Amino acid sequence: RRRDQPLYVDWQTPQVLLDGRVRLVGIGGFPGQGQRGLADTLVRAVNEVECNASIVQQEDFCMPALDEHSRGLYLTPGSVNWKEFTKAVDTAVEIRGRGASQAKPGVVFLVGPLVYYLQQLDSLFAMRFFLRVSREQAESSQTEICGTESEANRRFFEHIAWPAHLAWGQPNLEPVLRIDVGTSYQVTGLTRQATDDCCSSLLRVLDERPNTKVAI
Repeated sequence: RRRDQPLYVDWQTPQVLLDGRVRLVGIGGFPGQGQRGLADTLVRAVNEVECNASIVQQEDFCMPALDEHSRGLYLTPGSVNWKEFTKAVDTAVEIRGRGASQAKPGVVFLVGPLVYYLQQLDSLFAMRFFLRVSREQAESSQTEICGTESEANRRFFEHIAWPAHLAWGQPNLEPVLRIDVGTSYQVTGLTRQATDDCCSSLLRVLDERPNTKVAI
């Protein structure tokens, strides 16, 4: 276990993840950078090669009692209901594992700012995508999410949001494709070139024979 990760969830790795019949794919980064749009695009790409895919979005499993304090930015490990999140992962994996094989695996996308935090999950990703932004871009995204620009929100960003993103939101393992949002983003989302690069990288991974994994 990582020394900076005191959290440990009582979760057993499903067999279909260990034997490669289902692949986990992570999409992380500071909130508001188009992660869900990228996930939808990748799902379509996976479906085109006759593999089935699901999306589990981390923000659906955040603690509602923390809404006021988190300002809609669930960037600290304590803001996620990890027990319910891993249950949702189990359900998606079980569904996508039906009839799947190593040649035509099911795919489950985990989307959110903390998808790389929990080592039990992070070690299982077949591919990781990370939408990288500058500090200034992240602060602008926070303003859009919060709806207001205030001194309190600026302090929240400086002392909580940005440090939390750097401490707990970064990918730690390979393979990972980092996308610089500042040069890859347009009004409608990530540029066509950026999404094409993501699709190509994912499809290459799905074509590869999976490595044998050991449950953590």
